[in-house]
Amino acid sequence: MKHTIYNTTLHLVEIETTRPMGNMGSMTTVWKWEITLADKGEVYKGKAIVLDRKVELPWTELLSNQPLTEMIDACKRYMEQQ
Repeated sequence: MKHTIYNTTLHLVEIETTRPMGNMGSMTTVWKWEITLADKGEVYKGKAIVLDRKVELPWTELLSNQPLTEMIDACKRYMEQQ
């Protein structure tokens, strides 16, 4: 059997979102994303979890040379769809 070992790093990223609440103003919420990055040379993979919302973005191969930024953008895209 073959196996591959990746180096991992964990980042806590807080992303704030503000939504209008009609005539009551707006509501701001903070999502606390736990982003895990794995690398082996030039290959990067990432996943992200928000435990209190039971949200998980599964492992995906990252294509940019700024993997953390790529994962943060993926988290923001997910939040915009909610």
